Amino acid sequence: MFYIVVFFVGAAIGSFLNVVIYRLPRRESIVWPGSHCPSCGLPIRAYDNIPVLSFVLLGGKCRQCRAPISFQYPLIEITNGVLFAVCAQFVGLNLFLPVAAAFMSVLLVISIIDARLHIIPDVITLPATMIALLIPVAFWAVNAPERWPVTVPESFVGYLCGAGSLFLVGQIYLWFTGREGMGLGDAKLMGLTGALLGWQSVILAIMLGSIAGTAVMLPLMAVKRIGRRSEIPFGPFLAVGSALALLFGQQLLGYYLVASGLEPM
Repeated sequence: MFYIVVFFVGAAIGSFLNVVIYRLPRRESIVWPGSHCPSCGLPIRAYDNIPVLSFVLLGGKCRQCRAPISFQYPLIEITNGVLFAVCAQFVGLNLFLPVAAAFMSVLLVISIIDARLHIIPDVITLPATMIALLIPVAFWAVNAPERWPVTVPESFVGYLCGAGSLFLVGQIYLWFTGREGMGLGDAKLMGLTGALLGWQSVILAIMLGSIAGTAVMLPLMAVKRIGRRSEIPFGPFLAVGSALALLFGQQLLGYYLVASGLEPM
């Protein structure tokens, strides 16, 4: 029952994420006006705005004008609900859970926007990074019963490591090729991950994101769906790496230390 409740909370928040994904790149307010059909412009009634269920009951069409509703809406709701439930499973019911779930939602929004438009909006990453840097301070200030796993200095070093490493990679690529290979949005995303999870986890996130990107792009290049000069958004892969680092970072780092002989079994 607990996981079902968490799923539906995530799905409800996913409904709002759809608004963010649609409006933010268009520089529209995510608060006003309320939810409305993009085809006829009429407001969506509350009972037609129930996550997933309303889409099914309406047959995937607007009640007023019968225009088709994008499958993105229920997919984002379901995905965010699943991400919340996964966080509950691996993070547990504690003070870390709301932060982990919110981070997953941020990663989901960034992934969709970057995959579509090849941009990672500063209006998402910069405020989120400021909050991430303040989280260890807040836990320390209120003397929370559970210590945030990243200290204040580790959070700051993580930010510098995440943002600085990708910025440097992008500059080196630009110097050698004369073309941009790594956007500043990717660097800011890794700055956010580093601020929240620390320098060790952000390095792991970059490695996992690179592996995920390679695993997807090599087959596409083999069948000539993309070329070497194709512009590929890297944000979704970095988001996958960040999510894995959040959920399994400590275990993966432990396995690596044991396998490399740096730590006894």
